[in-house]
Amino acid sequence: MNPTPELTFNVIFTRGTVARLLPFALSFLQSPDARVRLVANACPAEEVELLRAIGAREDRLSLHVLAFEQMARHGLALNELFERFPEPQFAFADSDVIASGDFMARLGTPAPGQAGLFAGPRVWMTDAERRGNSQGSMVGSSRQFLADGTYVGNSYCAVYDRPALEPAWHAAPLGFEGHYAHQIPRSLRRSLAKHGWHVRWLDTGRLINLQLLAAGYELVERQVPELHHVGGLTYRNYRPAPGWSRPFREILHKEPDRNRLRRIAEGISMRRHNRQQRDPSKRLLNRRRDAVWAHLDKVIDAVLAGDPLPPALTTDSPDVDGQLADLVATLETEYRRGAAVVGEAQAAALETAP
Repeated sequence: MNPTPELTFNVIFTRGTVARLLPFALSFLQSPDARVRLVANACPAEEVELLRAIGAREDRLSLHVLAFEQMARHGLALNELFERFPEPQFAFADSDVIASGDFMARLGTPAPGQAGLFAGPRVWMTDAERRGNSQGSMVGSSRQFLADGTYVGNSYCAVYDRPALEPAWHAAPLGFEGHYAHQIPRSLRRSLAKHGWHVRWLDTGRLINLQLLAAGYELVERQVPELHHVGGLTYRNYRPAPGWSRPFREILHKEPDRNRLRRIAEGISMRRHNRQQRDPSKRLLNRRRDAVWAHLDKVIDAVLAGDPLPPALTTDSPDVDGQLADLVATLETEYRRGAAVVGEAQAAALETAP
């Protein structure tokens, strides 16, 4: 590991999440080597002002407001941050990742030959489930391994080496955004195919990561027990409507061109992929995820109100139950501490309001 005195994590907040999730980001300051950039993604003025007030309380906090009127997709937001802040390492973490101690001691920064470090698996998934989700040509956000066992990183908590990342980012037509096969240059598709990587859809950052692997760099999954990731506390507010997948509908309504048939085929593949997510094992995982979300909402509400915590949740997985118990213990201490800071800032704003 190669620690650095100043590593800035970009933490993106979407509309309606700031007050509730800010304590997660504040927990990162337990690592003296960590800084946090609070990023507002289409947040209303009152939420931006809360982020500004919190950022002014600590030198290792800063604020950046994304230049989009509507909420930007995760990959698009990462593109702007990568271009705007040319730091030696490009780091980001989801706004529902919380630290229980000095996590940088285990995470570190990329060593020579390493392009990226990744941590923070979702609390409601087991390690076996993460590794078992490796088949098919659609590489979504929950998929971190290919069929040949290749680790392809995640989009939850990452530290990239900028000199390694920059060429791959420029070569990806949409940068960190997701890519359908028809959006990837033919020469790049051929390069990936030489490694046996035949893809129809790559989610946030995956095209960049495959290029880094093809160039000989290593992507490393770090085991960092001080980092706890809920997974989806913001996404759940933006689920697509039932029925056909949004990408498939968009493909059908595009103007005809020479790639139309290819895009329709890719849209059908996406629809088939979405159907596969509804098989019995996926439904079981989704039920567990929803139960964990509901339980953690109750835990956070209890912490904020100063009430006793709800009884521990028992799921179908002892491994998840253990991960969840560690997260709840962290919410009881670190979230409570961060929530007090947020509450002070909100009270101060009310006192100075006209």
